[in-house]
Amino acid sequence: MTRRAAALPVGLIALAVVAWAWPLQRLAFYTRRTDAGDVNVYLRYARLMARGLVPYRDFHIEYPPGATFIFWLVWQLPGHYRGTLSAVMLVCLCICLVGVVATARALGLSPVRQAIAGGIIALAPLLLGPIVLERFDMAVAAVTAWMIYAAVTERWRLMWILLAVGVLIKLVPIALLPLLLIWHAHRRGWTAAIRDAAISAGLVIVGILPFAIIAPSGSWYFVGYNLRRPPQLESLTSNLFLLLAKYGHYRFRVVENYHSIGVHGTAPAVVATISTVVLAVAVAVCAWWSWRLLAGSSPPADRGIIVAGAAATIVALTVFGKVLSPQYMMWLLPVTLILQGRRGRTAVALTVLVFLLTLTYFPTHFAEISKVQIYVIHILTLRNLALIALLVVCWPRASSGRDPATTGADQAATATPEPVV
Repeated sequence: MTRRAAALPVGLIALAVVAWAWPLQRLAFYTRRTDAGDVNVYLRYARLMARGLVPYRDFHIEYPPGATFIFWLVWQLPGHYRGTLSAVMLVCLCICLVGVVATARALGLSPVRQAIAGGIIALAPLLLGPIVLERFDMAVAAVTAWMIYAAVTERWRLMWILLAVGVLIKLVPIALLPLLLIWHAHRRGWTAAIRDAAISAGLVIVGILPFAIIAPSGSWYFVGYNLRRPPQLESLTSNLFLLLAKYGHYRFRVVENYHSIGVHGTAPAVVATISTVVLAVAVAVCAWWSWRLLAGSSPPADRGIIVAGAAATIVALTVFGKVLSPQYMMWLLPVTLILQGRRGRTAVALTVLVFLLTLTYFPTHFAEISKVQIYVIHILTLRNLALIALLVVCWPRASSGRDPATTGADQAATATPEPVV
């Protein structure tokens, strides 16, 4: 990378560090709003491992082995656990930032669009609050950012390796498997795609197998944990029943379990199941629709289609999942900020709106959701409607790979992207 090309990511990293070091640590708006519930859970698991207990065998843990490794690693580093986790997530944020800027450059987005995408990531702790640095989801975002870069630049082995790493940290990236398989097959054929996807599956098996051998039931606890939990309070399903409770006098029971607050009852459980089915269908249809569009597209325009497909898939995970915690907004960072054309600019605006609406109620007014305080319910509803709008905007179209602001010469220049080191 030339000095001129490196200036933007270096400047954005500096912005991220400054934002983390001063306003996030000093302004009362942020310092009085922190909710470290999940951090305490991570700390408890780290302490048990430090005492020599083996995760999944000696104690239940609801996260995959990659997340468990992060909890252990933070314990090994010097400093207070919460502060150290914050520093590690800041590093992940910077890695995500550089990956998104590199992908934007490979797609031929203008320097202004690159700066906007990177700037939003740099300021994410201020747009979403300290939760960005108090959960481990930024590690997922960092891995996803470089996985998308590897896909766009046709670094196939790296793409599949990063998919495996992402799945081992949190299962979320597995939703991108059909899309990545189709993209690889589009460019290199099905034989190469299936062969390299098998390598990715093998890496996941290697990561899980030792725990599966020593604790068969405990190693799959994190899967059953997520299947059993009720619809979380901020999900689209719960949002519906909150509105029914306020305007239709529907009664439901709020339960606090699974390290979160959810809506309990037969009707919410049925609607959550339907929503999960809709999610699976949306992921499959998005991959199929991208495949159809790719069949009629050619380089370099086809890269925009696969990025749009990835963005739509990740947004669908947040919209239709039965759990929608505030930290899930970090999943959007690697994908929704780099769409091309007018829709790309709309996606950027909607992403920022989603972040700010989430910050408006979490964590200060989160408890008031379960009390069905109407103004908070309205904010939550607006946030979820904004996510639905974002899904519509991100949905891949034939024009996804064409940016009116980019000239034909610029497109040709980006057909073979410059390696980023």
